Amino acid sequence: WSRWQLITKAPHSPGAALEDRMDGLESVVELQRIVREDAIDETAQKLAEIAAFVFGGGAKVLRSRISAEEGAVDAAREGLEAFLNGVSAGGSAAAAGDEPTVASAMAAFEAGSARTFLAVPTQTNYAAATLPTVPYVHEDAPALYMLAQALSTCYLHREIREKGGAYGGGCSASPLSGNFSFTSYRDPNQLATLDVFKASGEWAATSGSIS
Repeated sequence: WSRWQLITKAPHSPGAALEDRMDGLESVVELQRIVREDAIDETAQKLAEIAAFVFGGGAKVLRSRISAEEGAVDAAREGLEAFLNGVSAGGSAAAAGDEPTVASAMAAFEAGSARTFLAVPTQTNYAAATLPTVPYVHEDAPALYMLAQALSTCYLHREIREKGGAYGGGCSASPLSGNFSFTSYRDPNQLATLDVFKASGEWAATSGSIS
């Protein structure tokens, strides 16, 4: 269910959008397409392009490190050189042009919000929501981290699992990415769960809720 979280984080930052594309449901769909279409040649060509860029001079920095016993260093170095020479001989780095790159996509990223529904052939559901908050160095980051623990234990567990019948649910604060995420899984009442997510702030702000 962590992939559902990636979907909700993606609209908030270029890093999250890239992570969703590389490790989220979009990557699963792409892998299924490759298998379905038996796209071996296409995949091999793209891997060759990556190798040509990295080992053929396109990458700005390329460093290698050898860790071996003293008597094996020379043999390891020769083996590494042979490997690098063999890979770079497979092609040359792609010429710069108008082709989109990861860097250009991240530079052009515009934060926003999104609502996504994904239909899956199951009797229960998963729900997730993410709010952008503050970075790790902000003075409110520790409080948000503790708030997530309190909400999960004292409010969300009761409302989502005990009352709503979901297998589980909760929230988490990620200071490094500056996100505050809610999740539920194996949830038969996902629409009610979304309302619980929305009501979390009011519960937390009510005197006596957290002691």
